[in-house]
Amino acid sequence: MPITLELRWPAWFFLATTALAVCLCGGALAWAKPPLTELDDKPEKFVPVRPATERQRNEEEALTLYAAGLTEEQKGNLALALRLYHKALRYDPNAVSIVRQVVDVATRLNRTKEVMRYKIRALELDPSNELDVLRVAEDIIKDGEVSTALRLCEQAREAQDDKKTFVYLALTYQVGQYRVLAGRTKPAAEALGEVLDALSHPDQFKLGSAERKALEGKRGESYELIGAVMLLAERPDEALLAFEAAQKIKPRPDRLLLRQAQVLAAKRQPAEALEKLDEYFATKDTSEQTAPYELLAEVLKDLKRDNELIERLEKLRTTLPSHAPLDLYLARKYLLADQLDQAEKLLAKLQKTAPTSEGYRRLLEVYRRAGKFEPLLMTLVQVREKTNSLDAVEDEVKKLADNQAALDELIRLAKQEPDDAGRDTSYTRLLVVAHLALEAKRYQLGSELYELAIKNRPRQRDAWVEACLGLLRLEQYDAAIDLLRRGIEEKVLATDNPDFHLFLSIALEMSGQTDEALKAAKQAAEIGEHVPRVESRVAWVLYHAKRYDAAAEAYRQLVARFENNYTSEGIRRAVREARLALSNVYVSLHKLREAEDCLEEVLDEYPEDIAAMNDLGYLLADQGKQLDRAVEMAQKAVAAEPENYAYRDSLGWAYFKLGRFDEALAEIKIAANEKEPDGVVLDHLGDVYLALKQPAEAEQAWKRAVELLKKQADQERVRRVTEKLSRLPK
Repeated sequence: MPITLELRWPAWFFLATTALAVCLCGGALAWAKPPLTELDDKPEKFVPVRPATERQRNEEEALTLYAAGLTEEQKGNLALALRLYHKALRYDPNAVSIVRQVVDVATRLNRTKEVMRYKIRALELDPSNELDVLRVAEDIIKDGEVSTALRLCEQAREAQDDKKTFVYLALTYQVGQYRVLAGRTKPAAEALGEVLDALSHPDQFKLGSAERKALEGKRGESYELIGAVMLLAERPDEALLAFEAAQKIKPRPDRLLLRQAQVLAAKRQPAEALEKLDEYFATKDTSEQTAPYELLAEVLKDLKRDNELIERLEKLRTTLPSHAPLDLYLARKYLLADQLDQAEKLLAKLQKTAPTSEGYRRLLEVYRRAGKFEPLLMTLVQVREKTNSLDAVEDEVKKLADNQAALDELIRLAKQEPDDAGRDTSYTRLLVVAHLALEAKRYQLGSELYELAIKNRPRQRDAWVEACLGLLRLEQYDAAIDLLRRGIEEKVLATDNPDFHLFLSIALEMSGQTDEALKAAKQAAEIGEHVPRVESRVAWVLYHAKRYDAAAEAYRQLVARFENNYTSEGIRRAVREARLALSNVYVSLHKLREAEDCLEEVLDEYPEDIAAMNDLGYLLADQGKQLDRAVEMAQKAVAAEPENYAYRDSLGWAYFKLGRFDEALAEIKIAANEKEPDGVVLDHLGDVYLALKQPAEAEQAWKRAVELLKKQADQERVRRVTEKLSRLPK
């Protein structure tokens, strides 16, 4: 049973007095006990009628480690105490009192991120402190942890017995809000509908004036959110009720007209919606983005008057001449209508006054479709200069790369001297077309263009870095090696920047030059002053080269050097990655206990780390031990990433080891249903089929496994699977 006892007296008092009592009683009994005679029966070893279950043994071990941690904490050995608490949680992960002790000690050690992770875990186990739930959820939502924040609030909400209190309604509002962020519109509407009902009938709920105002928001923003969600969930009457309530708190007649139009459109009353929209447009409101114009298009379509849209939008522009959302929306419609000249004029003007990523994408589309390559190239140059990449217009980049004629023309233009009122863009032009050439997999051409850019500005690092990364990404290792060595020789980067040596170590190792790769990685480590991100490259080279003993030693040294360094989250991530890699190395060396320890240490610091959870669950299952825990971890991994075939295989294998063959088959079949399944997965599939007394299916799976395992160069498993095939009845 999980440990939930909260100690009020100092822990050392209980431990010391208990130990003293045992010693005194034991001594007294030994003193009082008469000597054995020949007639006495000799004492026999105690054997319990029912052996302890795995859970009981785990709870006993957890209690022992917990007690040891309390002792070290009282001595002031906080780091050791924390390690002992972590180990205790490995055996009893649901012990709330141990989790809280971790939070307390980690707080005193100033391990902020770890504190937050274990606060979340404590609240998941015991969501009774609603204020803590709301505070923690608000903190983690800032880091994008929507699913975790939602889970915490849902658990706390479900734990409420009284559904009419402010606490329940506050949690319900947060649940609705987080469901919206998670893209779960209808469930969000269900939760927010409860809040709207309570605010509409406060006398039926336990809401004071201050509590009601807190739920509504200072400016009625809660009503606006509720109304918007109700519209999306096709509950227009409730949407209108919410919008009208918002107006009572902060009147905005223009906004109400738009909201009324949205409600009428949702109720399939397009004529009435158009009337309201016209009233709204007459107010000349510019606080909205494109929603009013999108609604206009929707209403006209329902009225079968689509042909009026562009004319109406153009007319609106005369009253709102500087409204960028309207200009952008009209430009979209011009593009759809093949009115490229109008779209170009509008977008070119817009990009000067209010540039946006979408505006650049649309303008590039106009130039591409119209065959205007000079302005197209200059637009790409503008994007590159403003954002230092072409990521913002990635879709257009791919379309240009797929169009050989367009790319050839852009290259021709890039090689010319630009004529643009004295501003030299030659360098950026070459970078842009070199990027396009690599995207088009014209590697030689891309390299030549980067060389031209480098000649244009020999000391500018961008061309060197882009070229090297592009060649590495496209697996052009020999070309990358030549370029990197030149960059190092010409000292393109600052003397304290190890990046070129790092890139070089990767390129050399991937081309099979391990010793040279190690030299480059060690040089990078020296230049980078042995920061973990850089130093880990030495271990990676050894691991990739399958020099497992040396790799294990390198990773061990890395972890030992930085495991107690909590000065930055970057260092913590590097330690985590090193432990995960070291675990894989130990598996290759058949040191499974050490592999498990590495994964446990990752989970100590990152208790919800899905990758570590999956790997540990698989290791335990493969050895047939702690199978309940293995299943639980694999289930969590699958729940987090249901499309991950490796996680499905781990869960299926754990089920198999427990003798739950039907469940094992369901999971492993999903894992094996990949275009290129892993040979190990097919080996497992064969084992499951044989356990289900389906030898023909087992034979088919194993034969496929052998083919794939040969490609994977896993000779040991090929031998084992071949033996299984030979034992099948003929």
